[in-house]
Amino acid sequence: SHTNDECLLPSSKAVMDLLVDLCSQYRLNPSQHSLELKSLGNQQPLSYKPNTLIGALDVQMVLLKEKVPEEKTKRPLPRVPEKSVRLVVNYLKTQKAVVRVSPEVPLHNIIPAICEKCEVSQEHIVLLRDGITGEELELTKSLEELGIKELYAWDRKREPSRKASVSNDAIEKEKTRLLGLFKADRRSSKGFSTAPNSPSANSRSNSLGPSLSLGNISGMTANPEVKKRRAPPPPVVTPALQN
Repeated sequence: SHTNDECLLPSSKAVMDLLVDLCSQYRLNPSQHSLELKSLGNQQPLSYKPNTLIGALDVQMVLLKEKVPEEKTKRPLPRVPEKSVRLVVNYLKTQKAVVRVSPEVPLHNIIPAICEKCEVSQEHIVLLRDGITGEELELTKSLEELGIKELYAWDRKREPSRKASVSNDAIEKEKTRLLGLFKADRRSSKGFSTAPNSPSANSRSNSLGPSLSLGNISGMTANPEVKKRRAPPPPVVTPALQN
């Protein structure tokens, strides 16, 4: 409710003191109210300081207003950092790049980052599960849904045939595997074979003497019957004739 009262204001009273007196008169809280001073013929409120004297102002009307509580500015909630993973991108058969992307967004959302890293045009890129099977990935699914952290980016412009690219990768891997097996066989054969003219074989044969050679030893060990043969009986000694 609004109340209009007319009274004489002492010219020697400060504006802040007048506010305290009026709030005390109407049983109001000074901290929750303010004074608006107006002069005759001027609709704009007068500007003043708390210690300005009333006599220094051409005051014709005093309005005691309740302060409108200022809404506290709400602090924005702390931004949760976006989850990201390291995605290994294979491209151009032998090239490899690492891109940090979100695992929860569809693949078509991370294509721009892959193209920028691998310098591939978005018009010519096709995402494959790997470079061997050539399985094309669904762009509407995320990395988490597909359960992968590595893929193959096929550039249709620089690699016209996906089958050729895939088959070349398979051939290279097969060559590497066969080469590894060949080296392993060579190492094992060197460990268990000895050349017939090697110094170790010749020295061993000479130390055994002419009657026992490597061939004889192998023959003796191969035929166990030789070991079981009995020695011939001793020769019969005839007594010497006496003269």
